[in-house]
Amino acid sequence: MTIPSKNHFKVRSNSPEATCKTACDLVTNLSTPHAIFFKGDVGAGKTFFCKCIGKYYGINNINSASYSMVSFSEGIINVIHCDFFRNTPNPNFFYEEIEPLLKMPWIAMIEWGDSSIWDLDCPKLEIEIDLVKDSSRDLIFRQIS
Repeated sequence: MTIPSKNHFKVRSNSPEATCKTACDLVTNLSTPHAIFFKGDVGAGKTFFCKCIGKYYGINNINSASYSMVSFSEGIINVIHCDFFRNTPNPNFFYEEIEPLLKMPWIAMIEWGDSSIWDLDCPKLEIEIDLVKDSSRDLIFRQIS
């Protein structure tokens, strides 16, 4: 999947396998550095999508906020995963906890984060995941300026 030139598009996924393929297709064409912000209800599939991206890069330690607010995996691409479901970070959290992890090349995946408070000088993408029914999801992609 190539990100279309328009700022907004939607993909319907009818299975976990299709969702994972969409995630892999996305990162194949994603430049680094890049920040991806995830929106959606509890259980919509945000962490699953992040796990698929992680697996693409050979990373298997991405978990929900039940375990950690931030995880960092160093590799060919450095992956920062943030899940703020249980805790909203204070204003200094970015500078104290995230900024030191931004080692090139990197991708940051932020669940439950507000893109307007992140001081990131890179392209930003928002992915909203809406549960349609059973295994079907609408994946809505928006470029953020």
